[in-house]
Amino acid sequence: MLVTSGRCVSQLLGPDKGPVVPDVSQNVVRWPMSVAVGRQHGHDVVLVLCSRIDRGNSGSFGFTFLGTSAAVFDVRAGQAPQLDKVVDITPSSRKKTQVNWGAAATVHGDWIYVYGTRLTGRAYDFGRELYLARTPVADPGNRKRWQVWDGSGWASKPSRAVAVLPSRGGVSQTLSVDSIGDRWVAVSKRDGDISDFVYKWTAPDPWGPWTPTKELKAPGGFDTGKREYAPLAHPEVRLKSGDLLVSISRNTTDLQRLFKNPEVGRPEFVQLPR
Repeated sequence: MLVTSGRCVSQLLGPDKGPVVPDVSQNVVRWPMSVAVGRQHGHDVVLVLCSRIDRGNSGSFGFTFLGTSAAVFDVRAGQAPQLDKVVDITPSSRKKTQVNWGAAATVHGDWIYVYGTRLTGRAYDFGRELYLARTPVADPGNRKRWQVWDGSGWASKPSRAVAVLPSRGGVSQTLSVDSIGDRWVAVSKRDGDISDFVYKWTAPDPWGPWTPTKELKAPGGFDTGKREYAPLAHPEVRLKSGDLLVSISRNTTDLQRLFKNPEVGRPEFVQLPR
């Protein structure tokens, strides 16, 4: 974990010098997807939503999503973040059509809004459905207090969750969703990471209705090996222009090229109109 303050950056390590969010086992790791910050008992609480990933044995693309966990950190004044607990939000499953909760998260009022994405499994359906849940800012590690959006209100049973965006014209596996002014703003590739354009969706409420706008080209690169994916907004970084700062991850399928020039794997930063 990297902790930043102004221009200073420090690395936080666990007692064993390993990851601060511990692995499940040798082959199953907890992969951070999104972060939200709340307050509890007079100090900050950082919620890190992680996907449990089986790294498998089939090379760099042998990853299998198993479920979602939440790591809760206490952050007290003048001290380094301390891991309080890790809670499994969903049970482990190898079902490819399960909801990947934690794809995005943001705080608004007394709630942390958590978004999930889901592949439908239908042929030529590369976008993902978008789902919505919430948990109290003051008690994010209590799984019993989580609620899902069921289309008309909030329900405690995860099975009642309904998509707030369909898969056709849907989003990538991970995205960003933020409350900016009087609007909710989502940033993602449209129709999944294999698509070539970054979109911005806006809505009056966290569940929608969502209005998409094509913003800029970011080739998926499945024909060239030069990939641009996972655009994420960073509204907490204020720009003089007043625009929205967005990072776009980049990589290449040519490992030798990456070793010779690691900069090809660095993200790029762009500005989008708010």
